[in-house]
Amino acid sequence: MQQNTLNVSQNHDILLINNNSDRKIMIKSIAVHYYVSTFFGERRSSSTIKDEKEINRELEANEKLDIKLIIPDVQMVSITYIIDGRTFTDNIEL
Repeated sequence: MQQNTLNVSQNHDILLINNNSDRKIMIKSIAVHYYVSTFFGERRSSSTIKDEKEINRELEANEKLDIKLIIPDVQMVSITYIIDGRTFTDNIEL
């Protein structure tokens, strides 16, 4: 079974990203997708909003990165990173 390169978890208003690989990776950007509800009188509408952040930070093997969240209702996180010269994007549902 292959181990995921990144592990993402949430601790209240902090997003925790851990480099699970045995190599250094470059985190290029993170897009946090939040679940929000709005009310129009008696009607409720649900949607997703996205907050994108340029990171451009190297993470050593097993190093962690903490990201402050706008609100705690995270639906998904998209992380773009480079490892061994190749670019990847992981979409991780929380």
